[in-house]
Amino acid sequence: MRDNDISQQVKTRTITVLYGFLTQRQEIPEYILKEYGLTEDYAMYNRIENMEYEDYETGRKDGRLPDITAMEARLTRKIEAAMESCGKPPVPYLEKLNEELEILGMVAKNPKYADNILYKLDFFAKYGIDRTAPHRTQSEQAKNAYRELDSRFVRMTGRRPYADELFGPDRRQAGIADNNRGRTLRNRPGGRKPGM
Repeated sequence: MRDNDISQQVKTRTITVLYGFLTQRQEIPEYILKEYGLTEDYAMYNRIENMEYEDYETGRKDGRLPDITAMEARLTRKIEAAMESCGKPPVPYLEKLNEELEILGMVAKNPKYADNILYKLDFFAKYGIDRTAPHRTQSEQAKNAYRELDSRFVRMTGRRPYADELFGPDRRQAGIADNNRGRTLRNRPGGRKPGM
């Protein structure tokens, strides 16, 4: 029983530390970075954050450094996954994700909404939405991101999924049932002929 208590304390501490990074960019201890495979991305993020802008731009143009927006989005996704694997995250975190879920739903329903919202660019990078893509593509990307975030909410909170209510059933999951929609399946007439 004592090992379970220690394990839960470590997970609780990990959630606190990772949430501290997401909200206030607090340092993450090395043991947590190693445990969740964050070391490389975290080191690159800190390296870029501590550079002069001109040095960063030169390195990015030369291909030696990644785009900071994409880098930060990737690190954020990894940290969120690590935190969520430790147990139920803090309520303010869930509230922030719920806001993001609502925005994704609005963009999926009306991609022109993305042009009008004042949200950080890393939001779109975090959810894989290409701001330069046609609106139809942005809508599909937002819909996929919504479904993924919605399923994360189901795992974290136990609530029912909302994606099917908003968009209808996911065609990829419906599989064969969609292929047969509208067709009536009957047994073929036939069998043995009389007299045999």
